[in-house]
Amino acid sequence: MKYVPPIGKTDDAGYVDGNPTLGIEGDVVPAAALEHPMREIIQVITDAGITPVEGNLMQLSEAIRKLNAGIMDMAFISGSANDGSDVDLAVQKIGGLSLARPATISGVFGKVGIEPTGTAIQLDVRRNGVSVFTVLPHIVAGTKEIVDGTLNQDQINCAVNDVLEVFITQVGSIIRGQRLTFTIKANAI
Repeated sequence: MKYVPPIGKTDDAGYVDGNPTLGIEGDVVPAAALEHPMREIIQVITDAGITPVEGNLMQLSEAIRKLNAGIMDMAFISGSANDGSDVDLAVQKIGGLSLARPATISGVFGKVGIEPTGTAIQLDVRRNGVSVFTVLPHIVAGTKEIVDGTLNQDQINCAVNDVLEVFITQVGSIIRGQRLTFTIKANAI
C-alpha cells in the first residue's frame, strides 16, 4: 500500500486538522486514503479465513495471529565443521527431531555454499522411517538452490511424538557439495 497524501500536497505531506477559530483550513482527504487501507485490512482478514463482521474491532489482530501462529519451520545444516570450515557432504543422516505438537509439512527450502558437480545432491525427510516425498528434493549439479520434491500426501500430517529425520541420499559425483542449509517448512495444526 502506498501513502496517499492530502489533495494538492506533496507525496510525503502530513494531514492538517482544520481549526476555524484560528482560521486554519483542514486538508481534503482523498477517497483512496480511506478505501485502500480498508481493502487491505479486509484482505488480511479474509486470507485468514475470517468473515469480516461490522462492530468487531479485533478481527485484524485475530487474523494476524492466525496467519503467523502456525509457522513451524525446522532447520538443519551439514557440510561445515565445528570450527566453521567447509567439509564435503556425505550420504548420511544429518539430523532428526521428535515433534512436540502436530504439524503439516508443506515443503522444503535450502541451498549449498559449494555446488555439486557430476550428479545432483538428493535429500529426504522421513516421518517415522517413511519418506514424506514421492519425488525427492534435490540440488541440480552446478547449482546451489534446492528444487522442492513432490510430497506424499499420506505422510505430511504429523502427530505429537512423530520423529522427522533428514537424510542426504546422494552427493555430487565429482564435487560433493558443501555448506548445506536445509529447512523443513511446516505449519502447526
